Amino acid sequence: MVLISSAMAQRDRTEQEEILIEIENIELGDNLLMFHNNTLSQFHLFSPEEKTVISTIISDGNEYRVAKVKRTTLTAYSSTVCQTDSTPFITASGAWVRDGIIAANFLPFGTKVRIPSIFGDKVFIVKDRMNRRFNSRVDIWMTFRQDALNFGIKQADIEILERI
Repeated sequence: MVLISSAMAQRDRTEQEEILIEIENIELGDNLLMFHNNTLSQFHLFSPEEKTVISTIISDGNEYRVAKVKRTTLTAYSSTVCQTDSTPFITASGAWVRDGIIAANFLPFGTKVRIPSIFGDKVFIVKDRMNRRFNSRVDIWMTFRQDALNFGIKQADIEILERI
């Protein structure tokens, strides 16, 4: 793996471009080096099999890193009895529903994720579960039923975060 100092972002543009050219010529074996938004301020180092990523995010005053990226199906739900159980405002973890809550059966309660292609830098937290037949899907809680219906079914990469 190749690690790049955060001080690199402080170098002048010409120096950054020279370093980028040198890095692009480095043999990384089975790893692929990709820069986020063509900048040196954040970068991702992927292992093709696991899609392991190195990056940092600040959320709720805590620092997180992107531990994994997973391609998954996304749906949305709201607090209606036809979409939940008899306690539509209480999640499977016992928390009250709110913006930023997601349901996912393949992640532990409390796991934080981002869905950058759809929600940018917004951080979600797993507080709910879905029917057990959906073992690799993420369901996003929405305030209004119509918003959940309009969201539909999407495919996207989710970034699974872990606290540093």
